Order: sequence, then structure tokens, then C-alpha cells
Amino acid sequence: MTLMHRIAQLFRADVHAVLDRIEEPELLLRQAVREMEASLANDRRQLALCQEAQSQLGERLKELSAGEARIQKELDLCFETNREDLAKKLIRQRLEMQRTRESLVREQKEREREVETLTKRIAENSARLETMRRKAEVLQGDAGKPDAAEIVSDEEVEIAFLQEQRRRQSS
Repeated sequence: MTLMHRIAQLFRADVHAVLDRIEEPELLLRQAVREMEASLANDRRQLALCQEAQSQLGERLKELSAGEARIQKELDLCFETNREDLAKKLIRQRLEMQRTRESLVREQKEREREVETLTKRIAENSARLETMRRKAEVLQGDAGKPDAAEIVSDEEVEIAFLQEQRRRQSS
């Protein structure tokens, strides 16, 4: 390392130390909570939009089914009356509807995966947000709020769950 590089590193370290002392952890934590709330609200909006899109896809698939049933009846009539020209047009329409159906089914599956992913992310982020809120309450020292000794970590919950599960299995 060159001397200039070392001096630059020391300077950066000192600046970071000063910033750490200047910044208030409560403010940073509150800002993190606000950002998490905004992210969670955004995810919930996306979930609602996805669910609405799923609903619309379901309606379009129902309409396609009704159209395919109509075409099938018309095809029966065309073949009964030997109208091959009309039958070919109807077959073209049916093929187009089948391709549209396949596309809608693929899109519906994509939406289902997106809904599943968003639902899982919302649940995880809600839990994290609640933990962050409890930490913020502890830092603020609000009266009547849980103190640091009252906050239960995820690991403590897991251990207690495993102990309870073992106890129930041995009974």
C-alpha cells in the first residue's frame, strides 16, 4: 500500500466514525420503519393489482369458453348443411380462440406465481416491520412500551417451538 492510500483510508475511517457519532440511531430506525412501511404498502398495491388482473383473466377465459361453445354449435350446423366454406371460417376462429386461451392460461399462471411471491414477501416484511417497530419503541423509551428484556427474538421463538413440539410428541 502506498502512503497516500493509507492516509486516505484513515481519513475515510475517521469521517465514518464522526458520522456514526453524529447520527442518531432513533432517527435512522424511524426512517427505516417509514421506508419499510412504504415498501409494504407498495407490495400490497401490487398484490391488489395482480389479483384484479387474475380476476379479469378468469372472466376472459369464461368468455372464450362461451365463444368456443357457440362456434361448436355453428360448426355442427355447417357440417349438417354441407357449408364447408363457413365451417373453415369457424375453424379458423376456434383455432384463434384456442391460441388465445393458451396465452391467457400462461398469463394466469404467471399471475398466480406473482401473487404467491408477493403474499410471501408481504408476510415476511410485515414480521420484519413489527420487529423494527418494537426496536424503535425500545430506543424511544416510551412509557408502557416493552423494554429490551421483553422483546422476543425469532431464534427464541424457534427454540420454544421445537421444545413444545418435542414435548407434545413424547406425550
